[in-house]
Amino acid sequence: MRACSGWTRPQAGSAIVIWQARRWVRRHPSFAPRKRSSAGAASHMSQALDHRTHAFRPDLADARLQGLVAAKKFIKPTLQRCTLGRVPVYGQPDLSGPMISEVRFGEMVDVFDVVDNIAWVQNRADDYVGYTFADAYGQELCNPQHRVGVLRTFLFSAPRLKSQPIDMLTLGTLVEVMGAPEDGFVPINPHGWIYEKHLMPTDVYYHPVETALRLLGVPYLWGGRSPVGCDCSGLVQLCLELAGVQAPRDSDQQRHALATDVIIDWESLPLERGDIIFMDGHVGLMASAFELVHANAHHMQVTVEPLADAVVQAGPLVAWASAKDFMQAVAA
Repeated sequence: MRACSGWTRPQAGSAIVIWQARRWVRRHPSFAPRKRSSAGAASHMSQALDHRTHAFRPDLADARLQGLVAAKKFIKPTLQRCTLGRVPVYGQPDLSGPMISEVRFGEMVDVFDVVDNIAWVQNRADDYVGYTFADAYGQELCNPQHRVGVLRTFLFSAPRLKSQPIDMLTLGTLVEVMGAPEDGFVPINPHGWIYEKHLMPTDVYYHPVETALRLLGVPYLWGGRSPVGCDCSGLVQLCLELAGVQAPRDSDQQRHALATDVIIDWESLPLERGDIIFMDGHVGLMASAFELVHANAHHMQVTVEPLADAVVQAGPLVAWASAKDFMQAVAA
């Protein structure tokens, strides 16, 4: 495992590792809470589970939740892989309402149901559940050894710079290289060629703030989690991902998983670079002791500004996660 920019992955016992352990329990039913015997108990339990990270509805539910939720039918999902650069995810099967998240190229999803090309899925990257386009996924799995290391790069139809681009891949996207380079391009699974120098090994990590500053100016996009467009929690999630940390999707989930303090007098906090701060419905990374980098609707892009200015726009701090508590920084 390699690290760069003075950064290494978090160690066991950290808050984020505990959150990942909870995810592991959900994926292994034998370690899940005891099943309730009555339908009433299952119905009560379903009210307590988060629809965003548990696949259940009245007619259908994940088989791993049997006994924990009430549903007419339980099903074992089919594992599929996203084959397009970015695919929107919606909260409703008719795709009404805003986009709630995205699935990126190479990410694995559990598919529970498909009706008229609309798939009900759960993204294994962050457990997020929603509705998306079924034809954006395929049965062919992969073993990625690289990820995209630049903000955006084209996937070409042939190893030539004048060939037709067939898609765009973004920072952090996992890819499997399938052969030797040709004229500076490498073939990837399942198809297409990508410029080799735009890739980096999956065991190279960057400090979250370093990544966030690379994303300055990226447009604000509700539900976005890529350099094409991102929301506040999507920015934090991506920055932590490139630091070797899997984080939840939404800001309230991130607060629950990471935050250790409720803020009363935030101006006296010993804030440092890399700390994550939470406002009501908002999250950002401290670029320094006084500046916040965040994707925000006030500027409609990723910006860095004095924390005091951000507080005026988004409200006071409600929680704080010290980088020292959940990540281990190594001197450069």
